Amino acid sequence: MSKIILELDPGIDGALALAYALANDATSPVAAIVTSYGEIQEKQAYDNTNHLLDLLQRTDIPVFHGAQHPLDLMSYTMDQQVSSHHGQNGLGDINLPADFNPTPPPISLNDFINQTCLTEDLIYICTSPLTTLACLLAENPQLPESLSRVIVRAGVFTIAGDASSLAEGNIMADPAAAQQILTANFNLTLVPLDATAQTSLTAQQINNWQTNSVGKQLAAMAEFYFQSYTQKELNCPLADPLAVGIALQPDLVTVSLREVVFVGLDEANYGRNFIIPALQAAQANSIEIVLQTNAHWFGQLFQARMATFLKHLAQPEAPTAAQFQTALS
Repeated sequence: MSKIILELDPGIDGALALAYALANDATSPVAAIVTSYGEIQEKQAYDNTNHLLDLLQRTDIPVFHGAQHPLDLMSYTMDQQVSSHHGQNGLGDINLPADFNPTPPPISLNDFINQTCLTEDLIYICTSPLTTLACLLAENPQLPESLSRVIVRAGVFTIAGDASSLAEGNIMADPAAAQQILTANFNLTLVPLDATAQTSLTAQQINNWQTNSVGKQLAAMAEFYFQSYTQKELNCPLADPLAVGIALQPDLVTVSLREVVFVGLDEANYGRNFIIPALQAAQANSIEIVLQTNAHWFGQLFQARMATFLKHLAQPEAPTAAQFQTALS
């Protein structure tokens, strides 16, 4: 059984990715969560994550602070367009408790990884800029050997980007960090916009969650996110949840390439991804690039697992892992 470390910058799609990961916790337990800057500032991401864990009744999971800004900057300025999809607080501006003060883990994230990987298979899922992973790699060059697999939700190849016409936001936020991680010796799967754009959050999914107080709060966040896209007549993607889905169910991938990927650092190509045939890129690691998935199947999995998970959260006592797995089967 593999365990998951999930890096987030929640963000509503990050909140949905966290809920989906917890909905699959019986088969792939979430060992830890890491918070990063990205869709919001890192401090807000940390607070949001702890509030979400409280809502989802999983405050037993340790939450580690990740990067607060890109490698080459001393601060991070958030794109104000992000608030149109996620609200000012990142979670659709739902009211968050003001007096919540979680206890941070007693060890560093690298120490946690080094200790956990001795007895567990670890999958690291990153749905935020790659700065935290780059910092971890700089501190621990053996990190690729400690992680059985790394899933990165970032990049774009065959469609227009969302941060510029050529670049995707998680890469654009810190191209230098992205270049380090994409060419390091990780067993890495890249889930770019090309794949996530094929997924859809639907009004029916959101309505189906409103069976209890937890589901209603999650639905309120999702409704804010959904409306921000549909008001512009755009598809509302399940981007971060898809990265979790591929980690849990690799056969969701229907078309992929294995190539070396470089990141443009010059002004004209800043944040752009370039595929370099592996034979032409000596000493660089090739990675899996997901181009197409069975998006319909993923939508069915997402809805079924989320509905079962939220239903059980309404029970006075949380179900055991065995009970939860029986309900899913």
